[in-house]
Amino acid sequence: GSYPALDPALGYAFLTQLKPMFYYDVEHYTLLEVLPAVTFGEMYIHDRGEMKTEEVTRDLSLTMKYGITSDLIFDGTYNPDFSQIEADAGQVDVNLRYSLFYPEKRPFFLEGRENFWIAATQSSEIDPVGYILNTRTIVNPLVGAKFSGKLGNDNTLSVIYALDELLDNSNGENYVHVPFIRYKQALSGDGFIGGVAASREFKNSANRVGGLDAFIRITDSSTLELHGVMTQTKIDSIKFNETGHSLGLKYSGGSRDFDYEFTLRDIAKDFQVDMGYVQRNGVSLGTILLRPKIYPSWEFIQRIDAEVFIAHTRDKFFDMWETFNHVSLYAIMGGRYQIKVKYSYSTEIFLGERFKTGGFHVQVTGQFRNNLYASVLWRNIDAIYYDNDPFQGHSNRFSANLIYEPSDQFHAEANFIFNDFYRKSDDEKIYDYPLARIKLTYQMNKYLFFRGIVEYNEYKKQLLTDFLASFTYIPGTVIHLGYGSMYEKLEWQQDQYVGGRNFMETKRGFFFKASYLWRL
Repeated sequence: GSYPALDPALGYAFLTQLKPMFYYDVEHYTLLEVLPAVTFGEMYIHDRGEMKTEEVTRDLSLTMKYGITSDLIFDGTYNPDFSQIEADAGQVDVNLRYSLFYPEKRPFFLEGRENFWIAATQSSEIDPVGYILNTRTIVNPLVGAKFSGKLGNDNTLSVIYALDELLDNSNGENYVHVPFIRYKQALSGDGFIGGVAASREFKNSANRVGGLDAFIRITDSSTLELHGVMTQTKIDSIKFNETGHSLGLKYSGGSRDFDYEFTLRDIAKDFQVDMGYVQRNGVSLGTILLRPKIYPSWEFIQRIDAEVFIAHTRDKFFDMWETFNHVSLYAIMGGRYQIKVKYSYSTEIFLGERFKTGGFHVQVTGQFRNNLYASVLWRNIDAIYYDNDPFQGHSNRFSANLIYEPSDQFHAEANFIFNDFYRKSDDEKIYDYPLARIKLTYQMNKYLFFRGIVEYNEYKKQLLTDFLASFTYIPGTVIHLGYGSMYEKLEWQQDQYVGGRNFMETKRGFFFKASYLWRL
């Protein structure tokens, strides 16, 4: 529960129902933290039948935090190292129309990232605009700076700058400049109006973004989101010859008994956001979602959601229409379990052809014990084989997640993904892709932490292992020790690598990192 009690008629408007809390006689101090770190690492690779040293790194890094005011913080970093950050979990990376998305995990970029959310993005399950600003596009920063906080009571400013050292300098450039600027002015309630500007600046080319957005509370339980964003792209010293836009609108509301969403989106053909994540350009679309909620008097089922989703999209490149529609039932049972059954009818335009992409979905999740959580999702759908000569097929897509916490110190998580694809014309299997991952963490005491990860990719015949030991005296004063390997089913025969039955270690990595936090 909460105090004061939340009004069910106001739906998800939690912030506008909260009451202010005041603290008196709080002593002010100037925040200044300096965090130097040293990293040593070695990388090995299997070359011509034996493991050989590929790279040795010895790096110094420096991170600092300074409180300009109590509400405005500056963070700076030089040559940051993120070796201790958990590697991205594997995803199915074949037969893709657009690149995969990986979430941000680096602490320097995580802090304050909510300020870079743009209204009317991720507005529906088919919205192509995921992020206008995505810090994962900053891959290997040499220098980073960040301002984040409030200017007065109603203004929020967030700025990130990174000098990103390119891993591939085949085009003759070693660095790219990446600034993000975000400003918001508070409106009544939880509303705001804001502006955004960002770019990726090379010596001879650039991609720039600028726009406005707004989040407006229309009633106590409904909101309106808007954005208008323009992009400009320059290639090979030519003037900015590609200009595009994204216009978005979302009106949504909810209460204890009913949720609804209406969205409109228009994306130009030349809309390009190199510092964001956009799955598709050159489309116009509209969506409607209606979700009545039923509270039966049955003992085992607490709530049933009946959902209807309707969407139509125009592909501007081929002047063709596609559709995405589904109906679903979602039930909350026993307070611990949820089940969702969904049927979708949908089509997709690809290279001027219309393909079917609908099908049947079932998802079951549950807290089976206080320390055991599980989730299973199965989809049987029509699908496209994305190729220069695409064709219709059908696919099974299965994922399962299990979390087990037998004690406060031990955490185990297991994930399994399976995708397959069959050509419709002759039912020939084109591929199947199983992927399994296990992560174990053990907090021995308040200082010492261990993490182990094993991931097996059957499609690539690769086994990845990762181990981390971490000693934290206080947050920031830390020693990390890590070791990881890649194994592949290969053999070295007659001066070449060939497929084998057993695993061979083909890559190996080791790192040591120590940092010390000074508070001045």
